[in-house]
Amino acid sequence: PEMISRIMVLVVREYYDDPDDDYPQPLMWIKLAHVCHMWRAIAFDTPMLWSYIRHARTLLIPELVSRSKQVPLSVKVRLKGTASGQVLDCIVANLGRTRELRLFVTNTAMELFRTVMETDHAAPMLQRLVLKRLYGDETLPDVQLKLSRMHYLEIDNFVTPWTISVFS
Repeated sequence: PEMISRIMVLVVREYYDDPDDDYPQPLMWIKLAHVCHMWRAIAFDTPMLWSYIRHARTLLIPELVSRSKQVPLSVKVRLKGTASGQVLDCIVANLGRTRELRLFVTNTAMELFRTVMETDHAAPMLQRLVLKRLYGDETLPDVQLKLSRMHYLEIDNFVTPWTISVFS
């Protein structure tokens, strides 16, 4: 079971890192749990499998976070429309154990994104932060994150003043 678990984690990690952000089925890897009863049990007993969250449906994100137990999270989601509030709430509630956060923000979710990110949050494990605005060129909100371990920052399609706290 341990070897199967490791292979499953490698498959999920490979899928998560796939550069094709518009992949139509974000949980395609879950078919690994459908091979047989034993593989299903292994999948459910491997929190690392559930810690790579990529463009999952809004309603599934809290379930994925729950199944990941307390394993560090890697999150890659597109925020669009009013359903983004539930996604952001879940992400913010788990920032303390998030090691990678990639957010793609549409016009309709921008105000919600701004409101959440301008409040003070601790992200002690965050090593990689990617913020991409999908349309337009609005000013980046002053992201109030305590980032003691971050070593990679990517900001795309935002007007970014040098005075924001993420640069200090």
